[in-house]
Amino acid sequence: MVASVPYVKATEPHLLETYTPEVTNAYITSRLESVAVVVRDGLEDPLDDLGMVQQQLEQLSVIGRCEYQKTCTLLVQLFDQAARSYSELLANPSNQIEITIQEGNYQSSQWHIIQC
Repeated sequence: MVASVPYVKATEPHLLETYTPEVTNAYITSRLESVAVVVRDGLEDPLDDLGMVQQQLEQLSVIGRCEYQKTCTLLVQLFDQAARSYSELLANPSNQIEITIQEGNYQSSQWHIIQC
């Protein structure tokens, strides 16, 4: 995981405004996409390793602060999408695997939004 520098004092351009949202988006999206793989393939859930999750979220919160507004907007958007999909599946429960995947997405998005 990449760690950001909270206060950049260098005179050279650092491009944090450009790359911070991309790194944040890639990390969060990859975590949400991994839910389907974990559920469908019966793999070990990386969210069960609380030490690793805590470390990653601490680093992500530092990175996300570089472009706080964009990070929060992304998190809220992903959370709302996961909550909406989960609610729709619960209203019409036809596929238990999809419900489990959306439940995982919902929980994963909650983990990330806590850091916002």
